[in-house]
Amino acid sequence: MNLLERVIHFDLKVKKRFSIVFLCVFFSSCHDAEKVLPTDEAVCFKLVNNNYLSAKKNNQNRLEGIGKNAFSWEKFFLEKSDGLNHYYIRANSGLYLAYNNSNKVVFGNEKEKRNAGVFELVSNKEYYQLKTREGNVFNLGSQKEIRATGTGKPLVFSVVNEVRGRSWDSFNGIFFGRFLIQLLGLLGVMFLYFKYLRKNVKNLFSYKALIIIGFVGLFSIANIQKWNYEKVIANDSIIYYEYLPAAFIFNDMSFSFLQDPPADFKGDVWVRHNEKTGRKAIKFTMGMSIMYLPFFAVGHIGAKLFDYTSYGYSYPYMVMFCFCGWFYAFIGLYYLRKILLLYFNDVVTSFTLISIGLGTNLFYYITIDPTMTHPASFCLIAMFIWFTIKWYNQKNLKMAFLLGALIGVIALIRPTNALIALVFIFFKITTIQQVKERFILFWKHKAQILMIVFLAILTWLPQFIFWKYSTGDWLYFSYEDEGFFFANPQIFNGLFSYRKGWFVYTPIMVFSIIGLFFTYRNNKKWFASLCVFIPLNIFIVYSWWCWWYGGSFGSRPMIDSYALMAISLASFYHYFDKLRTYLRSIPLFIMFLAISLNLFQTYQAKTCLHYDGMTEEAYWTNFTTLGWPANYEKLIMRPDYKKAIKGEAEYNTK
Repeated sequence: MNLLERVIHFDLKVKKRFSIVFLCVFFSSCHDAEKVLPTDEAVCFKLVNNNYLSAKKNNQNRLEGIGKNAFSWEKFFLEKSDGLNHYYIRANSGLYLAYNNSNKVVFGNEKEKRNAGVFELVSNKEYYQLKTREGNVFNLGSQKEIRATGTGKPLVFSVVNEVRGRSWDSFNGIFFGRFLIQLLGLLGVMFLYFKYLRKNVKNLFSYKALIIIGFVGLFSIANIQKWNYEKVIANDSIIYYEYLPAAFIFNDMSFSFLQDPPADFKGDVWVRHNEKTGRKAIKFTMGMSIMYLPFFAVGHIGAKLFDYTSYGYSYPYMVMFCFCGWFYAFIGLYYLRKILLLYFNDVVTSFTLISIGLGTNLFYYITIDPTMTHPASFCLIAMFIWFTIKWYNQKNLKMAFLLGALIGVIALIRPTNALIALVFIFFKITTIQQVKERFILFWKHKAQILMIVFLAILTWLPQFIFWKYSTGDWLYFSYEDEGFFFANPQIFNGLFSYRKGWFVYTPIMVFSIIGLFFTYRNNKKWFASLCVFIPLNIFIVYSWWCWWYGGSFGSRPMIDSYALMAISLASFYHYFDKLRTYLRSIPLFIMFLAISLNLFQTYQAKTCLHYDGMTEEAYWTNFTTLGWPANYEKLIMRPDYKKAIKGEAEYNTK
């Protein structure tokens, strides 16, 4: 019986489920139904500080952000452009707003829209952000002029007298591209289920959990469509990525092409001038460029085929990079499933996978910020743990080769993550006597141990060569004045602060720590590795001068080691799974709350969860909201980076 026949012969229950999922996919592919604003309907942009954007030009022809009252000369007219929420903005004088080469918003283009700026209203309940169609946000500069830029604090405002009339089930607004992608994904899952999984796969429950996590991630990425409105390569990713265009497109690792870039080059490149050689040095190591390489290659081919600029920063590249985090996280979860099934049953494995994939801040870096290091590090560490287990079972050169390459790339992405090598050293040690036996084992297989060390160093060879070329030194501390303060680690803040506390924004990992007790009882071979790695990793992570790690969601450096900590989390679930009372449902309740909170706060992270200035008051005031409160600036408290980098106490440690 082929797939079509199986679909036709569904039982009624399966048909109902398929119909519900199909309709959800269809409806989620619809645009919001909006009332097209007529040109004679005036609106005002009211800032959260109760000022209004003023249509009154200053002496440099720029738009100002001033005015306490919505006078007639401060009204604007929105004219629908192509695409959802895209408008031309016309002042009462008849002039359209535009932005010049300096990214400043100016008036011009009288009675013509061809060269006017196209603006997007990004809705957050009653509040909005104003963006360009290219995804740049607007800021209020020091001289009160409005600037269009990809960095800085965006303007947040309410639109007075706006009429929309939204309707989610807008059939006439169907986005067929999104619908087709989601439908093909659904049919693909169905095909896998009926062709392979239903009869041939053992531990089907955890396999379904893995597919669900993967589908939810893809569904979210397809609907967020970050490539359309926001820079994908941004912040730290700019530095992680810039090795690739320099090496493969410009063939210039000195970055001298920046002195006279092509006219249509629109990429951001952040490099530092090295006084010793006169060349450009890069702050971060090239590990993430290695992980980006497959996506970069496909994006480059797409740019050539579809006639986009092929300097590494155009639309095809950005689309591919949006799936980078999902790809590596899915592989990591695949290996995590293999690891967990060695020690736990299918149900416990499923609960643990869903908890890590949907109940932690890993999901944020799969969908919202996919070019950061954490999904890739999570993947590589999961693979390292799996091949550690394989090496202790087989002890052959192939496993040693893989372990050496993995630990090298792990460290090349984030040098402190080389600490995961402790898992290899302490695995299966349960007594003091076995410590001595471990040295004997390593000596017996010293050729393989040397292979691991050699390959880990060899992986760094391209980095050493680049450092030598750009700085004149084989070893170079590229962080300059940034460093660790081991005598004053901020462990309590790192775990419990409302700014970025790990347990505040990812509370499900509390049960991973509690699970250490159950690991000792049921999986002693992992107890030593966990008890050595977790405290030492926490100490190192929160000894960094910027213990909150800049703009992020939750404590992002802890994501990298979730594959290891999933073992103790699974041990916690395993204990309750063995009970035969109502207490057995505790893991299900915990997982439901954790996933609900995490998904909601992932959404909040783009609005009312400030990227580095959260306080207790701001957290609880906005706990159940998605919008920006009017007194938001008074609730948050920004850290003092200049003090922190010197090891001094910066404010807002509550």
